[in-house]
Amino acid sequence: MKPTKLFGIGKAVKEMQNGERVTRLSWADWRGNPNAQWIALVPAGQWELGSGQPYDSGHFAARLQPWIGMCLPDGSFLPWTPRHDDLLATDWQIAPK
Repeated sequence: MKPTKLFGIGKAVKEMQNGERVTRLSWADWRGNPNAQWIALVPAGQWELGSGQPYDSGHFAARLQPWIGMCLPDGSFLPWTPRHDDLLATDWQIAPK
């Protein structure tokens, strides 16, 4: 088995900018699966709000800025905000797609 290359948050951000998903070794699930949760850069784009959306007052398009999202073990995907331990960690690694 090939050893995993671990790195800090700076390289994690660069890897996401290159289209990779990244995860932390400490995020492994109880079975040791390192792919239990991961983060990825969501690129800038456009998000259209139409009828039926909450707080919709007609039709408008919002310019979506790049953001980082996290995929949780249950498959849900949501915005991610790092904690101080995430910023200082050196156990970041590429998460397989």
